[in-house]
Amino acid sequence: MRLKKISLLIFIFFILLFIFFISAFFATFLLASYGDLEKKYMEKDLTQAVNVLNEELITLSHTASDWADGMIRLNL
Repeated sequence: MRLKKISLLIFIFFILLFIFFISAFFATFLLASYGDLEKKYMEKDLTQAVNVLNEELITLSHTASDWADGMIRLNL
């Protein structure tokens, strides 16, 4: 009976040790690579947002310039 308890405790210890190493592996390698992937997507999204805002700024600048030219011509 004593041998069964010791064997069971050793088995449980190795199962817990295995779970610990698996979780350490996932935390170290997989989560780090997901962080890098998230950073790349965020940089891409921010670049797209900046490009859209720059295009809007150019469009507004052209519209304001056209209106200004029209107003100057009307006053002359």
